Amino acid sequence: MKTIVIAGNYNQGLNWAESDCKKRWANGNTSISLSEYIIVSNANQLRGIQDPHGVFVGTWREREDIEEIITVLLMQSRSTNNALQRIWESL
Repeated sequence: MKTIVIAGNYNQGLNWAESDCKKRWANGNTSISLSEYIIVSNANQLRGIQDPHGVFVGTWREREDIEEIITVLLMQSRSTNNALQRIWESL
């Protein structure tokens, strides 16, 4: 399953993904590559992904479309996602 990266902008997301990829490689997961990450540019990228998992990095709260992204993530989750629910409530 791919890791979804929601960041304030593409460069923040790419920097996080590269860093995480290097950490995982150093820990012995030598099959990992940047293709394992989805850096979200819009909410439509998330449609069709069941039970998404990932991270929020950088200035993600400043995104104009953050409410739409969170809404789609909540709709795509088959079970209650407490972390997403807390983020939604904090917006």
